[in-house]
Amino acid sequence: MKYSCIELNDLPDEILLIIFKKLDNLEVLYSFQGVNERLNKIIHDPIFTCRLSFLKWSFNKCINKFSSALILNKFCSQTLPKINTKIKWLDLESESMKNILDAVDYPNLYAPGLYNIEEETAESLFTDERLISSIFKNQITKLIISIDPNKKKLYTMKNICIYIFTIFINLTHLIFNDASYENNARLLFDIPSSSFSSSSLLVLNIKVQTFAMCLYLLDGRFDQLQTLYIELANIFPPSEEIKNQRKIPNLKLLYSLQGVDKRLNRIIHDPIFTSRLNFLEWSSNRFINKFSSKFILDRFCSQILPEIAMKIKWLDLESSTMKRILRAANYPDLYGLGLYNIEEETALCLFTDENLSSGIFKNQITTLIIGIDPNENDLSTMENICNNIFTVFTNLTHLIFYNASYKNTVQLLFDFPSPSFSSSSLLVLNIKVQCFDMCLYILDGRFNQLHTLVIDLVNIHPPEEIENQKKIPNLKCFVLSCALQTSCYDELIPPLLYRMPNLEKLGLYLMAYVDETFIDGNHLKKNILNHMPQLNQFIFDICSVMYLKDGMNLPSKEEIQETFKDFQYTKIILCVNYFLERREGQCHVYSYPFLMQYYEDITNYFPGGLYQYVRVVSLYDEQSFEHEFFIRISQSFPFMEKLSVTNRHGQNQKQSYKPMNDNHNLSIVKYFYLTELNISRVHDDYIEEFLLNTKTYLQNNILLHINYKSLERMTHNFTRDDTRINCAKINEIYFFEEVKYSKSLQNYFPFAKIDE
Repeated sequence: MKYSCIELNDLPDEILLIIFKKLDNLEVLYSFQGVNERLNKIIHDPIFTCRLSFLKWSFNKCINKFSSALILNKFCSQTLPKINTKIKWLDLESESMKNILDAVDYPNLYAPGLYNIEEETAESLFTDERLISSIFKNQITKLIISIDPNKKKLYTMKNICIYIFTIFINLTHLIFNDASYENNARLLFDIPSSSFSSSSLLVLNIKVQTFAMCLYLLDGRFDQLQTLYIELANIFPPSEEIKNQRKIPNLKLLYSLQGVDKRLNRIIHDPIFTSRLNFLEWSSNRFINKFSSKFILDRFCSQILPEIAMKIKWLDLESSTMKRILRAANYPDLYGLGLYNIEEETALCLFTDENLSSGIFKNQITTLIIGIDPNENDLSTMENICNNIFTVFTNLTHLIFYNASYKNTVQLLFDFPSPSFSSSSLLVLNIKVQCFDMCLYILDGRFNQLHTLVIDLVNIHPPEEIENQKKIPNLKCFVLSCALQTSCYDELIPPLLYRMPNLEKLGLYLMAYVDETFIDGNHLKKNILNHMPQLNQFIFDICSVMYLKDGMNLPSKEEIQETFKDFQYTKIILCVNYFLERREGQCHVYSYPFLMQYYEDITNYFPGGLYQYVRVVSLYDEQSFEHEFFIRISQSFPFMEKLSVTNRHGQNQKQSYKPMNDNHNLSIVKYFYLTELNISRVHDDYIEEFLLNTKTYLQNNILLHINYKSLERMTHNFTRDDTRINCAKINEIYFFEEVKYSKSLQNYFPFAKIDE
């Protein structure tokens, strides 16, 4: 053994890496851990430590790779503590999974595979307080479950499923894996538990017993689900009506099978497929018509809609086809209408149509969703549409102004609202307005039955003198948001809330300047919660910003956290930062899960978690951002579309990140949805961080904001080869300064429009 070690030490790192890659990574770690520091450094590379599989295949099932308890104990006690921070994925077998998970902390673990699991093991794992609080609840986003093939009872899978979404609250991917075709564990519920639901799940792969279970999975309990793989044991008609089937993609089904024969007609005319028709699909930050072919639309309007019009209760329509579809048939039971990309001319044409106005609009429609054309930047468009709505739709109970993208900035602005902007039937209003004045006008009594108001403000400034500051006793739910900072929080927000004595649900999403005290738990209790005896739900995202003066007593994070000790039924996340260079303190506190589209001024102390609704992110710190920090950001904000970075401090741990193996992309930061990147106020290291394709993956069509001189330096005067791949993905560059750029710039960015 001594002789072989000498020979190993004589080999260069590159050769050792090639040899070790041919071996099982668990055996490499077990055999060479602790031999010497050089071997330790090599085998601790992410190639060997990122994903550990403790499984091997034997007789149609997975078994534990370490059959000896002695070997497993040594691995848990000696090897895992050395590499635990590098482990991101674990594949475990039932007998050893708890021992391995209990062996160490795994701060970066996000994906476990639990194989051959049976009910007793699942109960032991899923009731372990340490695992739940430290790993399962906050970290795990992907989960693979394989039921023990010897456990034939359907309730095993049922009971495991009930556990899953109460324990793994941040799951985005859930896969039930059958190692063999003989494994027939299926999910069977009479009616699924309400806990069998998730607002974060994106991908589900599952085997179920009946068609009814398929319909339950699609009833809205997984409202963010993008991908569903499902295997059924049988397909029989469900024994009872299953409500809320609006998510099933039905338009193409109707078009393809309508008229084939009477049996298929009877099936596809079921309310599951006809109750709500959505003629939209998503493309480039806006909705477009699902049927691009005029021929298909003509057939749908002339042959299919007249056959099913009696069963249609809701229509979602795009501007270019909405009038055609609404006039194609009579819809006696239509009550819900979504009008998207609407612009002033289309609205005027629709709202003045005598047949529609006197029939459907006036008498039937109670729920209306309006999506203003994102290309319509004229504020008067929204004003004119609002002035017509309540004269045309006289029975509205729900009115929602919908922004499909954070880029849609159409808001309502009146000097003084028209008297026609009022309703005695409206119960729910969701709207974006320009200023705080408009919020007060909406609450001046013109909507006297309103019980829910969700309002997004562009800014919060002191209003003009507006009369009628009476109590608003009917309001049960109030959600107020504003992305811009306000210096008028104390004088405007609490007094407004005091007018709502019967609130049961409150949401506040604000950034406020404060003088000497942050908005903490004590402030919220004293100035808001104690004034609302009926309140049972409070969700919030409040960032208070303070100018740092000499001699100030600055509270620690722990001291501020203590003020939230009475918030027992809400998970609170707190970030406290003091920026000495710009003499500013920030206290950012929010309830989790986080529901806003914006997350501003993230620092190195970012606590992590999953933020699936966030589209716009900004990073700021007076300490360097290392590569691992950007990995954390990309994982926490998987749907981020716009990223701004401000940091003048160079990286301390710069690495070459040269690919040493086929799995080098494990260390690459991946931005799958990013379309806009602002790195105009950064140290040159961060330009390299984003432009090197060995560090960062970008999709195509990126808008880049950057400083010209920095770009010139980091691309070696537009000749550097290892930044060409990402630079070729830029379709627009915006320079903040006036520059006289060379022809080589345009050649280096072949697809980019250059702006100044």
